[in-house]
Amino acid sequence: MSQHNRSIGLLGILRLWGCWLLLLGNTFSATAFHIIGGELYYTYLGNNQYEITLKIYRDCFAPNAAPFDQLAPIGFYNNGALVTTLEIPFPGAAFVDDPNLSPCIVPPGNVCVERAYYVDTITLPPVPGGYDLVYERCCRNTSIVNIVAPDQTGSTYTAHIPDNTNGNVPNSNPRFNTLPPVFLCINTPLEYDHSASDPEGDSLVYYFCTPYSGASNTFPAPNPPSPPPFGNVTFTGNYSSTYPLASNPSLQLNPQTGQLTGTPTAFGQYVVGVCVSEYRNGVFLSESKRDFQFNVLPCQNAIAAIPSQTTNCTGLSVEFDNTSVNSTSYLWDFGLSGVTTDTSTAFEPTFTYPSPGTYTITLIASNGGGICVDTATATFEILPILAPTLPNPPALCLTGNQFSLSVGGIYDPSATFQWTFPPGSNLPGSTQPTVNGLTLPDSGTYTARVVISQFTCADTLEAQLRVHPLPQPNIGDATRYCVGLQVDFENETPGTNQYAWNFGDPGTLSDTSFLSAPTYIFPDTGIYVVSLAATDSNGCINQTQEQFLVYPLLQPSIYPFNDSSFVNQCEDQNYFVFTASGAFSSQATLLWNFGSDASIVQSTDSIAGPISFASAGNFPITLTMFQNGCTKSISDTVRVYPRPRIGAGIVGASTCSPFTVQLLDTSFAATPISYRWDMGDGNVLTSSEPTHTYSNAGTYLPSLTIITLTGCKDTLVMALPDSVRFEPAAIARFVLDSQRVSIFAPTINLYDLSSGGISASLSTGDGTLYGPGNQQHTYSDTGVYKVVQRIENAVGCLDSLVQDVYVYPEIRLWIPNAFSPNGDGRNERFLPLVMGAKTYSLLIKNRWGETVYSNEQANEGWDGTFKGEDCPQGAYAYNLTLYTVKGNTFERKGMIHLLR
Repeated sequence: MSQHNRSIGLLGILRLWGCWLLLLGNTFSATAFHIIGGELYYTYLGNNQYEITLKIYRDCFAPNAAPFDQLAPIGFYNNGALVTTLEIPFPGAAFVDDPNLSPCIVPPGNVCVERAYYVDTITLPPVPGGYDLVYERCCRNTSIVNIVAPDQTGSTYTAHIPDNTNGNVPNSNPRFNTLPPVFLCINTPLEYDHSASDPEGDSLVYYFCTPYSGASNTFPAPNPPSPPPFGNVTFTGNYSSTYPLASNPSLQLNPQTGQLTGTPTAFGQYVVGVCVSEYRNGVFLSESKRDFQFNVLPCQNAIAAIPSQTTNCTGLSVEFDNTSVNSTSYLWDFGLSGVTTDTSTAFEPTFTYPSPGTYTITLIASNGGGICVDTATATFEILPILAPTLPNPPALCLTGNQFSLSVGGIYDPSATFQWTFPPGSNLPGSTQPTVNGLTLPDSGTYTARVVISQFTCADTLEAQLRVHPLPQPNIGDATRYCVGLQVDFENETPGTNQYAWNFGDPGTLSDTSFLSAPTYIFPDTGIYVVSLAATDSNGCINQTQEQFLVYPLLQPSIYPFNDSSFVNQCEDQNYFVFTASGAFSSQATLLWNFGSDASIVQSTDSIAGPISFASAGNFPITLTMFQNGCTKSISDTVRVYPRPRIGAGIVGASTCSPFTVQLLDTSFAATPISYRWDMGDGNVLTSSEPTHTYSNAGTYLPSLTIITLTGCKDTLVMALPDSVRFEPAAIARFVLDSQRVSIFAPTINLYDLSSGGISASLSTGDGTLYGPGNQQHTYSDTGVYKVVQRIENAVGCLDSLVQDVYVYPEIRLWIPNAFSPNGDGRNERFLPLVMGAKTYSLLIKNRWGETVYSNEQANEGWDGTFKGEDCPQGAYAYNLTLYTVKGNTFERKGMIHLLR
């Protein structure tokens, strides 16, 4: 069976049980779930080999359900003593179905059951008393109602292998054929085949028995499991092994066939134990026990055929809905009297009735095989179609708005209409399908509603009525009369794009414009009524008008602000005269305002002044003119500049040349400054804070000139407060008669050519220090030496000069060709004489190539012995290697004669 079908079978049953637990409250509280059943059996394979099978069933829905054992330990006991333990690896799990589920039952959901079959093979030699196979696991579901403390009670599954040491035939014990009925329907008779099979065909007897307990919360999976004997579960109340669950008639188990019958009468979860005894030729061999958790739940018939429609206003053609459950075939009868062709076998058919009326519809649904059948009826009132429409009318402008509304679509001539219009409209209501001349009081969006009634059907429709607001034309500031005959009109109308102006000139018909902000030249001064009509994007039009009094132009100005001599004045010498100018008539009156810092605060003269300001700064000047009731003002600013100040300093005074100074500017002016630094040595610098280097010793007197060309113009000159004076520098200089000499002639001459100093020193690089003057120096070793001269003048100025001297090595070598170590005191050793070598290596070999002497000390030699014994007279080969301080290698080879 597919995974999907499993979830409908046992999984669905247990899910319904899970929902039922919620109804029972604390009776089935969720704690630790695990074992819900199992059995243990074996099959003899020959040669003392047995196949062991452990079937375990677990609750896999609960979030805290314990998993299957990764290694299931099976204990093998002989007369109570542990023989061995077989740990069978977890084979994987599979969901299980209920093979006894009726197709007419709708399975529940929300729980899960899995099974695992642990199978392995073991070799067991015959032993007296046979073997007891044991597996223990804790615990059972806490919701079980027929035993005490189920959440603390585990299970023991056992099987017995009989003694076959006396020639008895090895045995395979019985195993049950089918999965127990994990789902029972309350008040529904149960018939279930609980039979088993025996591989040898032994006689089997069935009976109810008490399930074993086993393990504990502390040790839920003991390894190895406990030996026999085993404890039993404790039944609660009236329950027992022969009355394991509430039933009437009670559960019965046929001892010969294993047929289980009875009718459960109470909800709950129950543990049921079934045993089968095995007999061969009337001799008892073994007992197999299986216990399982039975779930008694309310059941629902699998077929329910209930069409959902009870009335119809969509016309004579009806699309029927089908809400049947767990059915596969259907037969519809649409209720026409005296007609046999008004049927259909479609799942959701469509049928067209010949006329309106009331009909009884019948649906017969089955599961296809005819096992489960259900019939449902419903009454339908078939009416003419009611499908009206009400379109939204076009939006209108507020001025002259009149709406027309009309109900369209499909409706019966007998249909009635009831309209409701927005408050403030001109019509109280209407009962006609079409309404004309509906006027609304203001702009906005309104809703008109109509109820269409037809037979027992009704429909309500709404239409949206949109009234656009009128544009609000605005000519702008109409008080600006004194602008002369040419007027530049302003348009401050929002949200419009079309304009029509009329400037109210009675002497012409061309005093119009379609521009947004036009200009018009009136023929004379006077009073004119100007109108503006504006049209918005919705096509709505509105008009306004304003009265304009056209007077001569009033446009003041102040003279002469464009004259630089007038504005660029200094704080201590400022002098201003202001003249009123611009466009105004002789009737105009004037008012000057110069501010509180001015020598004259206000004036009404056309020429005001002279005026001076007490300090530097920016001073606002305002001229106001009054003419024909018009007032115009103009403002400007007079700036008075502070008098420039000059200041400078110098940093970097020294006594040694060359001498670099940093010039510092502390001058101030309100406008840009031009600089001229005269350095006193013929150089002129023009930046604000330059640096300058004097090359020749002496005394210099620099000065600064600053010039301002704007604002307060001025030229200022100052000599710097500090003069620049410095002495000639000390100069280190010497020559060597040679910078490369041999170690055999390591003397050099040094000639002092320094000048300007009063003290001098000369270091030769090998630790020798000389005073001033010519010197001669001899080096004692090879190498590169730095000769340094340092000189200082009278004011502490220093100078130095460095030159290298190289004393190179030379090697001189004398090698004797014979020696006589005979004790007479002459030529006792072979000792080459070496000069100029850094390192030394001497190697001597006899004629067989054996090394008889080696040494790296130049002052030692070979005494003619080897390993403490005198070497024989004869010729010996030598190899002499020398290394210079520069890393060069010199090698000499030859023969030396040892004489005795």
